[in-house]
Amino acid sequence: MLVGVVLALPGCVPQDLAVDLGTQQGAPPGETFTTLTYNVAGLLEPFSGSEPAVNTPIISCLIRGYDVVVVQEDFNYHAKLYDTCDDHPYRSPTSGGMGIGSGVNMLSDIPFTDWTRVAWDDCDGTDCLTPKGFAMARVRLAEKVQVDLYAVHAQASSGEKPSRARRGNILQLARYVEARSGGNAVIVIGDTNALYTRSRDNIGEFLKRGFRDVWIDKVRGGDVPVQGGMPLASCSPTMTSPNCELVDKALYRSSHAVTLQPLEYLVEDRRFIGAGGKPLSDHAPVKVTWRVTLASHRRLSDTAGRHSASGPTTTLSFSPRQSRPR
Repeated sequence: MLVGVVLALPGCVPQDLAVDLGTQQGAPPGETFTTLTYNVAGLLEPFSGSEPAVNTPIISCLIRGYDVVVVQEDFNYHAKLYDTCDDHPYRSPTSGGMGIGSGVNMLSDIPFTDWTRVAWDDCDGTDCLTPKGFAMARVRLAEKVQVDLYAVHAQASSGEKPSRARRGNILQLARYVEARSGGNAVIVIGDTNALYTRSRDNIGEFLKRGFRDVWIDKVRGGDVPVQGGMPLASCSPTMTSPNCELVDKALYRSSHAVTLQPLEYLVEDRRFIGAGGKPLSDHAPVKVTWRVTLASHRRLSDTAGRHSASGPTTTLSFSPRQSRPR
């Protein structure tokens, strides 16, 4: 499988910075790429919802088969995650252990720059003890063709005060995306700690702003859960279910220049297990397989902008190295 990642892509730009897409086409149409978001429960063991000293090395081996991996709670067992088995060539540097860092990191087969961490303006309780937030990376798909990835870990808990803080997180993130990636195609993945059915949550704010949810599109047939309705917690025997809503989400928005097409949504709960079939974390990893198509006559560059056009499309592909076994 060739690796092709286009998460946020500028539309139209000044002529001196533009690149004719006709000279930038990659492999033939049909190539795909995968993303994985996974809260690895890497808090110190007395505080973790898992056994990270034992489980993190196993996770390190299992994440190798995904093109772009975003992790949360990558705190005190970071070296085990990066050094045991994983061989993604492009990785974000750690921001520190519990109480110091955000725990959000990215491992990728695609080169990226401009890794930027943003702490939440709002927090409550123990979430305030470490600088949780989100991160943005500029992924370089081809010469002068760049992509943006937003990796998220929002406020936990469902009480009144933490819910208010989480609503602030969602609004802060949405406004940041509009300011930094306005007019672009965008993917936002991570642990939102939010549910559509929860009356105190506002994750639906992204849908109001033109985003789509891969779980809703691919598993629920476009049916958006009712806010304040019955929780969708029927997650057995499979978590890839229209009646199993997770806080770990994948949101996306296409643009005039690029169409993001999710091909598959899969909760990898049956793969990320340890001895005796026990989950490796208190969260399940979520995989999405994507295809990207672009207007073939588009002109692309490093500078974001808006442009309206129509015409033929092409799939842009990128192969930084050979596909690796999972």
